[in-house]
Amino acid sequence: MKFAHLGMIVFNNTNKVIVYNPDKNKAEYISAKEGTVIIDNTLLESNLEGRYRFTMAHEGAHWILHRHIYQRNTNQISFFDNLNEPLVKCRSTSIDGKIKPVQLWDDNDTMEWQANYMSSAILMPKSMIFTLFKECGFGKNMDEIMGIEDFYLSDVFSKYIAAIFNVSFQAAKIRLKNLGIIKTEDYSQKSFLKGRIINNYINNKIANNF
Repeated sequence: MKFAHLGMIVFNNTNKVIVYNPDKNKAEYISAKEGTVIIDNTLLESNLEGRYRFTMAHEGAHWILHRHIYQRNTNQISFFDNLNEPLVKCRSTSIDGKIKPVQLWDDNDTMEWQANYMSSAILMPKSMIFTLFKECGFGKNMDEIMGIEDFYLSDVFSKYIAAIFNVSFQAAKIRLKNLGIIKTEDYSQKSFLKGRIINNYINNKIANNF
């Protein structure tokens, strides 16, 4: 399984953070202070703004949740510690699209899941998603939410959430699954027809700035 780094958070002051310099076509060291977030410049492209925002929130989540694991205790630094050695946490994406089974997760995988979940909650608040869910005619109130059980409906609503919160389609769909709004993705002609109706409603809202 191959990975590409989308961003990283630096947990200590260091002059040895390794980054790729596309102008020189080589890796080089840069200096960074603790709390610095470094983002892959490919995410600055206009069509990747959603992934850029999610990566920023992801790295911020690492700082909030995990800096106590990575930061050194200055009272316990020994003579042999290399204080310039970078302490970083990277956000990676699988190049070949493979997902590691949960039963094979290690501590690093768990921390990545935690950072992903927190960034999703920040960028796509639960209460706002359920409000939009009801507005689209899926549920009467939060206690009666039954979830979307059809492929087309889940696809349409995920695209709507991605547009509203300016995140990627993938991030929106995972968030909806975690909240129990998307339950299954079975195809049916009925869901396709209802999906077209809701899609028209959503497109009109987007065209009129929501």
